Formats: sequence, C-alpha cells, structure tokens
Amino acid sequence: MCSYKTEIVTLSGSMKANSAWTKLSQANIYLDHPFDAPYSHTLNIDFIDANKSYGNRVAVELNTNDARELIEKIQKLLDSEAPSSRKD
Repeated sequence: MCSYKTEIVTLSGSMKANSAWTKLSQANIYLDHPFDAPYSHTLNIDFIDANKSYGNRVAVELNTNDARELIEKIQKLLDSEAPSSRKD
C-alpha cells in the first residue's frame, strides 16, 4: 500500500495549530504507515501553511474505511447544502 505517491492540494482557509489560528494554504495527502494511529496503513493528511516552517501543520491519520466515509460525507454536504465560497 505504500506507494510513496503524494497528492498536493492548494487550499485557501484557516487551521488551528499550536493553540492559535493560522493560514491554511496546502494539504499533502498520502497512504503510508502511520506515526501514531494503531493501523498498518492510513490515509495521512498534513494541513500546512506553506509560507511557514514545517512545524506549523495539522497532521491527520485515518484508517482507510473512515477516510472513505469522510469523503462521502463531505461530498454529500457540498452537493446539498454548501453555498459557493466567495469573499464579500
């Protein structure tokens, strides 16, 4: 399952890291062995501000079944309820 492939997504938003809000500009997504989660492989997402140091990130490790369910729920919400994003 470890392909060493990484998908990089440019984002625009905010994240809370180290008890403070900061800009969110990128997500790195990959399948690999987790650092902490009790599974052999996980979907890992590192939310980062690419303009800050590497330590300024929020890391997530999800088992693959939960990752698939999360994707479905996000898609369902976006399709049914989410207004388009725009700055007013």
